[in-house]
Amino acid sequence: MEIGTKSLLLGAHQFVLHPLFTAAGWIGCYGFCLRGYSWWRLIICFVIHDWGYWGCSNMDGDEGEGHPRWAALRAWKYLDGVDVGLAIVKAAGPARDFSLMFKNEYYNLCLYHSRFYAIGQRHLPSDLCWADKLGTTYMSTWLWVFLTTLTGEVTEYMSAPKHVQVVGDTKNPYVYFEAYKKYIKEKLKEVL
Repeated sequence: MEIGTKSLLLGAHQFVLHPLFTAAGWIGCYGFCLRGYSWWRLIICFVIHDWGYWGCSNMDGDEGEGHPRWAALRAWKYLDGVDVGLAIVKAAGPARDFSLMFKNEYYNLCLYHSRFYAIGQRHLPSDLCWADKLGTTYMSTWLWVFLTTLTGEVTEYMSAPKHVQVVGDTKNPYVYFEAYKKYIKEKLKEVL
């Protein structure tokens, strides 16, 4: 079983826990303000935003980095009300190609929830990005370490250069996650 699938079933992106933490993160970032989004569409985005990890052989490599596209395409088709077929979007490329032609607020909300993906596309991270990150910090360290050790994600996270640069080089997952939580909370003070 691929690591992305394991993450969704049992790991850091577990399909029940992660959306709940993301919703809590939204409240932590923005209160009960919907920021112009429909509440039921927002909840769907909380649930599906990381489902693109399904079948990914890595979390932070090329395959894993592209995980936001899966949810973004579904959000665009079903939540933004654009029903022109996913094949057209897949063939045409990034969201910015369609930004002037169609309403795409939920597409962008999901697509740019990954900071690294957003930066790679020369776009600002979406509101969902910060809720997702803050929600992760709400998870207890022992639970995160347990889940990510169970799936093997912890090894990839702790060895990824982009994470080492942010939280330091440590072999202790408890120290790593505590440093990650501290970094995210400091980052949120800058952006919110």
